[in-house]
Amino acid sequence: MINNNLLPNIYGIFEVKYFSRNKIRMEISKLKDNSELISDLKNNLNKIKAIKNYKIISSLGSLTVEFDNSQIDSNLMLGIILKLTDLEKEIFAKRNGRIKMNFHNLLNFSDITIYNKTKGLFDTKSLVALILAIYGIKKLKTTPSLPSGATLVWWAYNLFNK
Repeated sequence: MINNNLLPNIYGIFEVKYFSRNKIRMEISKLKDNSELISDLKNNLNKIKAIKNYKIISSLGSLTVEFDNSQIDSNLMLGIILKLTDLEKEIFAKRNGRIKMNFHNLLNFSDITIYNKTKGLFDTKSLVALILAIYGIKKLKTTPSLPSGATLVWWAYNLFNK
């Protein structure tokens, strides 16, 4: 068995559970209860002569492949499985973390709230830009040291224009 720390895993897409010279066991979320993909995968795995045996558990999304390591390398077999399950697109797709998504949802909610409370006068972006502009101008008048006040005015300008 190969060191578990070196196994390629991508959260929510696939996880290699066991990896040796002639056997790979993976959990592939896309396989869970996906009879069409499982059928295609079975057809394609049957065509590969180096594969001795395979087992698919659809309820778990588990795939175990036993193969002849004299004909095919284990890393290549892993690549073949990823190709046959069409996971390349999902692996390289841009994903957002849950914190980023929750923060984005919070900003959207605050945007709606501010828009409603100000009866359409402001949204979050314009309100923050106005506050930064006012605070920046005030700071420039009281202490004209750069960059603090000028930076705030610049930020406000950018918020209004982008």
